[in-house]
Amino acid sequence: MSAKRRWADLTPGGQLRRLRRLAEGAWPRFGLGAGTLRSLGHWENATFRVQAPARGPSAPRFVPGSYLLRVHSPGYNTTAQVASELQWLRALCRDTDLPVPEPVGEPLVAEHPDVPQPRTCSVLRWMDGQRVGNRASPRTYRALGALLGRLHEHGTTWRPPAGFERARWDADGLFRWWPPEHTDAVMAQLTAKQRRLFARVERRFVEATEALGEGPDAFGLIHGDAHQSNVVIAGGQLRPIDFDDCRFGWLLYDLAVPLRHADRTARPEACRAALLEGYQATRPMTDAQLAWLPLFELTRATTIALFCVSRGLTHAALREAAERVVPEVCERIEAFE
Repeated sequence: MSAKRRWADLTPGGQLRRLRRLAEGAWPRFGLGAGTLRSLGHWENATFRVQAPARGPSAPRFVPGSYLLRVHSPGYNTTAQVASELQWLRALCRDTDLPVPEPVGEPLVAEHPDVPQPRTCSVLRWMDGQRVGNRASPRTYRALGALLGRLHEHGTTWRPPAGFERARWDADGLFRWWPPEHTDAVMAQLTAKQRRLFARVERRFVEATEALGEGPDAFGLIHGDAHQSNVVIAGGQLRPIDFDDCRFGWLLYDLAVPLRHADRTARPEACRAALLEGYQATRPMTDAQLAWLPLFELTRATTIALFCVSRGLTHAALREAAERVVPEVCERIEAFE
């Protein structure tokens, strides 16, 4: 019998098959009855749609008896941080009519001999809808801007309970995704020039955040990853999903995420303008604040490049993505005024 392949040498599909075994063992511990798991994918987290017996009434946006089971990546959010994400989602469900995912139960830690390291697992009710994607219209972007504005209203005024723990989208959070002991391995994937260019963006980001400050007009609890694949639409209603990257950060970063993707639409300038119109109608920002947006967009691009490099150490698809993304981002940095 041949030896098992190392985790880092497996394809994403191979890793997902092993993570499914862990998920199948974890699911009964949530007490939701027997469930049938369908694999959805494996990027930062491994995700599964689970069909189980329907239990009691739920909001119309949720599919009865259908759940999202997440197997969280180690070394990113701790179990306590995942529990805090669920606390914010429950607060949003309680305090607002925003159509956000609803948690079920509390996160737990599961293990399997075929998977390195214990994994935090969590469950959300399945929220129906089609991903917005890159065919979004200016009208959709305007609605997304208004949605982010309302989300920020809650994220800048809500008082988290004692023990609430989420990280920050500050320089460390954005430019150093990895545990400190992995720094040498990550830096070895970059050329000296690439490291200098990324450091240039970080310096300018620090200057921007010092100028913006951390008042409620500029800083708070944000989604962190509201791109077009993390927003679904049903019945004309936009519904944000995947709050795994919610952290304390600058509001401009949350706007930079969908703005970066607007360039992939058929009408990029109209979509960009619409998103800002929708946001400002809900939550006005000053011209001085908005002047920093191009830098936050560049910061987002740099962050994604570094994410691909760091996660690419153990994820083959992200390793391939890094080979393409890093040179593209470096070109943007060099062209940035």
